[in-house]
Amino acid sequence: MEAANRAVSQLEQQREAGLRLRPGTVRFAALLVRIEGEMVVSGATSPATFIERAYALDCAGLLAERHAASRRVWTRPPLASPEPELELEPEPAVTLYDLVRICESLLRYVKQQQAARRLSSQSQ
Repeated sequence: MEAANRAVSQLEQQREAGLRLRPGTVRFAALLVRIEGEMVVSGATSPATFIERAYALDCAGLLAERHAASRRVWTRPPLASPEPELELEPEPAVTLYDLVRICESLLRYVKQQQAARRLSSQSQ
């Protein structure tokens, strides 16, 4: 799928430009990479079933979030003395962007291995 490569390259361009990566964009790129990986592993040529499954899972997740939110009871916290300023958390050692890049490199590796197996089985 060329879309996964395009999405990851856009993330790289945004990161190199120093722009903040939006979580939705990173999740979308991760979804495209995951769909491509599932297609490679299963040997499928059409992404339609994988896209439908991802859509159904996303809808189910949204419904579960809404249900959980409707069952929450919101209370007003008691007023306390002012707290000292919180320290900023250090950046995580591994970001979601790094995970997407790792998944993409794993996909490339799997594709290369499958191609090598096909070539070796054809030559025998």
